[in-house]
Amino acid sequence: MKLISAQEIAKHNKKEDCWVIIHGKVYDLTAFLPEHPGGQNVILKQAGKDATAAFDQIHPKDIISKYLSPEVCLGAVDPATIVHTAKLETEEEKRRRKANENKPSLSEMLNVYDFEAVASQILGAEAWAYYSSGADDEISMRENQSAFHRIWLRPRVMIDVSKIDMSTKLLGYESSFPVYISATALGKLGHPEGEVVLTRAANTHKIIQMIPTLASCSLDEMTDARGKDQIQFFQLYVHRDRVITERVVRSAEEKGCKALFITVDAPQLGKREKDMRVKFLAEPPDVQEGEHVERNLGATRAISSFIDPGLNWNDLEWFKSITSMPIIIKGIQTAEDAVLAARHGCAGVVLSNHGGRQLDFARSGIEILPEVVDALKNAGYEGKLEIYLDGGVRRGTDIFKAIALGAKAVGIGRPSLFAMSAYGQPGVERLLQLLKDELEMAMRLAGAKSLADIRPEMVDIRNLHYHVAPPKNYLSSYVLKLQPITKPPVEPGPPEIVTVQAKKKKLPAPALIFSNLITTTSKTSTPKTSISEIPPLSLPQILSSGLSRNKQQKRSLTRLFRNLAPSPKTRSPEENLTYQLPKRKRRLSKAEKRMNNLEFATEEQTKDDFPEFYCCYLIRSLQQKHADYVYIGTTPDPLRRLRQHNGELAAGAAKTVAKRPWAYVLLVHGFPSSRAATQFEWAWQKEGHSRHLHNKKRPTNKLPRKLDTLMELMRIRYFSRWPLKLHIVESNVAKKMDFSKFPKHVKITYGPLEKMSYTFADKGATRARLRAQIFENHEYHKEQNTPCSVCHLPIDYEASDEYMTCLPATSSSISNPSKFCKMASHVICLAKDFLLEEKNQLLPVSGNCPKCKKLLLWADLIYHKSERRQE
Repeated sequence: MKLISAQEIAKHNKKEDCWVIIHGKVYDLTAFLPEHPGGQNVILKQAGKDATAAFDQIHPKDIISKYLSPEVCLGAVDPATIVHTAKLETEEEKRRRKANENKPSLSEMLNVYDFEAVASQILGAEAWAYYSSGADDEISMRENQSAFHRIWLRPRVMIDVSKIDMSTKLLGYESSFPVYISATALGKLGHPEGEVVLTRAANTHKIIQMIPTLASCSLDEMTDARGKDQIQFFQLYVHRDRVITERVVRSAEEKGCKALFITVDAPQLGKREKDMRVKFLAEPPDVQEGEHVERNLGATRAISSFIDPGLNWNDLEWFKSITSMPIIIKGIQTAEDAVLAARHGCAGVVLSNHGGRQLDFARSGIEILPEVVDALKNAGYEGKLEIYLDGGVRRGTDIFKAIALGAKAVGIGRPSLFAMSAYGQPGVERLLQLLKDELEMAMRLAGAKSLADIRPEMVDIRNLHYHVAPPKNYLSSYVLKLQPITKPPVEPGPPEIVTVQAKKKKLPAPALIFSNLITTTSKTSTPKTSISEIPPLSLPQILSSGLSRNKQQKRSLTRLFRNLAPSPKTRSPEENLTYQLPKRKRRLSKAEKRMNNLEFATEEQTKDDFPEFYCCYLIRSLQQKHADYVYIGTTPDPLRRLRQHNGELAAGAAKTVAKRPWAYVLLVHGFPSSRAATQFEWAWQKEGHSRHLHNKKRPTNKLPRKLDTLMELMRIRYFSRWPLKLHIVESNVAKKMDFSKFPKHVKITYGPLEKMSYTFADKGATRARLRAQIFENHEYHKEQNTPCSVCHLPIDYEASDEYMTCLPATSSSISNPSKFCKMASHVICLAKDFLLEEKNQLLPVSGNCPKCKKLLLWADLIYHKSERRQE
């Protein structure tokens, strides 16, 4: 083979002339650049260099010989011309090395989650983003685990469980327990040996490995590492080019794979934002041919552009013609598709939402399982189709639940990658042993001697379909980093030490802290100085510096600071701002502190803050014996409040501890104030004592009664004038309610809380901002001298009580007046216009805007009119 010098290769580093070194061979990839699935930039980064390390992280070694012509290989690099330079360790590499050196011992790994915690520290940012990412808000990814938590066990006792048999057969092949290693891509991102590690660990425990199409290792490497009598299945992404697909399938069969798992839930790769943020590959592929795709979508799409989106049920006959392996459809998400798979002669199905990495809000495999089992039974395919599932399996009890509901076995994907990344082959073996031990314990405690003894009546799935999966905001941490608070500028001057003359009594800890803080401004010694010469340091700075460690120290430090600060009479205006403290006569409430975010804030920060959203909620206990028990409360943040009721947050919700867990039934929101919400809550809770309800009944906390009370409250005259809205979380509750008698302005929405168009406890929604909008609206009408939209006579805009406008627009609309309603009207004119449709009312309740025809509540208009008067 021709030898080429490294100096010559380095000259070919352009888009028009691109050579790279891979495993000692030189390749001319100029013509291949536009066709590379990962985009041109990935190769151009390595142009003229040795690209072996970057290549091996993603590709198997034989991929070039399979998909590129021999002519692209120009020869071998001359070893004598290679200049070896010392590579400096980057900060990321240093962090990973230290994390690897200080990681816990393997014996300290007690469950699956421990491996994930260690892997999160050891893996690089690119690998962690790829392994841990889910689609969109990652609701489905978390739901995969949460769904198992909603299934409860019904153990049997007084059964001889001295011997436990966990062995089973998958497609006729022996397995030591009902778990297989599912197909996962890019194993070498976590370990240099990649998927071969999983092959060896599976052989140790005598379970089946599913070989992935997108493995970092070649098919030969994984099959050569196979132990004696070890069984391997093959997972297939169908290529657009069916000639290539046939070659891959035949090769897998020739290498000894016993079954073909065709992935059908990925006609296009999902939007995995963590992966996209990291931009592991700078220029990913066009997943859909002929469509423009953003070139920053991460490693996932960069390795999968070949997947055929045209795959359909008719193609199964073609697959049967090219292989004798049994065909299993991987990615079934409905019972209807499971029945279709059986009708087309498939040997099995895998219930999966692709680990929550494809379509967000797709249900988990364990939730689909009972529906699939019933549908196959009704269609006459009971026992004729093996059912597997993957996604969310983290405990031995999860395996038990899946077997009880009809699954043959479960697959584990991410856990095996995390264990491999953290500890290599011993880690994967430890992981499998933990799952095996947990399953054995679960079977023994539940009274099942073998897998055949695990029956559907041993699990309670009544809560399985209740979905509570609020989105997490950590995705935003990939975009924004909080900036440290900048200290106020201090005028330069000579360093000086300040000593505090203390009494003989021992100083409290905060006093010592303050003394240390002001005496460590310089290491040089200077004469004593008076306290008035202390540099201006604000108390929030001192409190946020970390020197005060608890509330008692902060309170003592506040008192000390107040005593040490110069008197107001001797301070300059600048010093007054620096030493600003809250008044001693009045303590801030918890709500005010939460709004201010700091106990010691300036006046502009604390002025008239109030939440934008406030609701009255109805939650229901998920305990079996308290199925209809409900609780009513109020909150500005329903997501946080539910976590308090369920014990995830320590503060509050003490009355509901005994009946945890809880789930939302519905919310009533749109209250003009927190006091209004409290009034509504009291009337709803105490229907026997409320002056608004005529049908006096003995109070009860059962769901049907509370729904009846709510419907009555929404119809009575006092509450019907409020701008209330109803959001129903449990869809089946709507069937028990009669909305026909509700006021016409009440808007009813459905779905999980994440779909509501409100930001809970938005601290930026202040009365000051609302007044600013109203003031700008007033200035616009005053400048334009807008006439009354009803009587068309002039309006005296100098008197703010004389007119009304349509509800205030957003700030963006105010800056562009053409986008908001320009209605202005005399109060009496608009009232008469509203009363034309409500002739039986003494005062208007609601009506349509004369300009934009939007439904307006009179209470809303009065409220905003009063805000304009205060402004």
